[in-house]
Amino acid sequence: MENVSGVPFEAYVDREILQPAGMTRSSFDTTLVPGHGASLGYRTGEVSRIYGIRDVPAAGLNTSAVDLARFLHVVFAGGRSNGSRIIGTGTLDQMLTVQNSDVVLDFDLHTGLGWMLSSLGDIDIRGAGTVAHHSGRTLAFNSQIIALPREQLGVVVLANSTEARQAVDTIATAVLTRALEAKTGRPPDEWPASTIRADSAIAPIEPGPYATLAGLVSVETQGDSIRADAFGRSFRLNPRSDGRYGLGYRVLGIVPVNLGELGDIGFSVRDVQSRRVLTAERHGREIYAGERIPDSRPIPESWILRTGSYRIADPGGDAPLLRDIRLAVVQGVLAIQYKTQFSAEMVITTPLVAISDDEAIVPGLGRGAGERISVVRTADGGALSYSGYLLIEEH
Repeated sequence: MENVSGVPFEAYVDREILQPAGMTRSSFDTTLVPGHGASLGYRTGEVSRIYGIRDVPAAGLNTSAVDLARFLHVVFAGGRSNGSRIIGTGTLDQMLTVQNSDVVLDFDLHTGLGWMLSSLGDIDIRGAGTVAHHSGRTLAFNSQIIALPREQLGVVVLANSTEARQAVDTIATAVLTRALEAKTGRPPDEWPASTIRADSAIAPIEPGPYATLAGLVSVETQGDSIRADAFGRSFRLNPRSDGRYGLGYRVLGIVPVNLGELGDIGFSVRDVQSRRVLTAERHGREIYAGERIPDSRPIPESWILRTGSYRIADPGGDAPLLRDIRLAVVQGVLAIQYKTQFSAEMVITTPLVAISDDEAIVPGLGRGAGERISVVRTADGGALSYSGYLLIEEH
């Protein structure tokens, strides 16, 4: 957008969309100052520090529920506001049209331009035609906006706490479902049939390392049971009647724990396009969750010699979201481990596959996958370059 218009992203969106739509309390910015029209953010009941956002278009919209409702009015009015056209009709149609129907590995995950178009997870609204939604999340804020263009109904839910991630989805869905029933007088329809290809049958879960949306997961068989290790914890994969597996967890291996809605998810493995793909199913909808990391050559000695603790050398004004960064070999897999400000104690393990002595790649699909970690020569020796940051080893 900046290259085409010659105007900074924040200024262009303000001029062409926010102001014409009457979204006067909205802006794209790296900062958010509590007390100047902004809510305090909370984490575990305590006021949380507000961090700047590096990648402004991805998570930098500071806005209100009323302003987002004004944006819904623009969508329902065919791209117009106060007599002025803000979004072209063709553009708006494409925003609300599935763009990835031919992407087999997306399974039942349907996306438009800027909108998710699937009823997945806690977004469970049926009988309304297109269901367009988009969530937002930063360290202490969570949000959900859902639009039903055919019925001209929408909802916005904003929350100023870290723990409200699921709540915004649940509340938005409940409110909109009742509004839909009140307007149409009809109960929700049944779920439409899944679009999963018939030739991608469920396969046995194979032991080994998996690159998943939650990081590295190691699957092992123990007698007749299957165990999955993730986040420093061991889960059981319990066979279900539909051929999938449900998650089970016991504290100290003894006391069973109710995993809530996570326990409703059915996991399975499918062979698709030469990949052994791990899928997650709920309410008859199936999405990509990860894939088996193929057995490959041994980790190069050059990478093993680089294992150790690292820190970000050039954070600039970015939020210090990552800490306790380590390059390590975990259950035979080269990986980056770290903790985040979102969960102070949970260790995230991201697998890597070395493609040369100086480059490694994050395997799998999804956010962060396909990224490269490269060795950079510095005056002090070697460092690692990842996602625009320079990681230097701590001694």
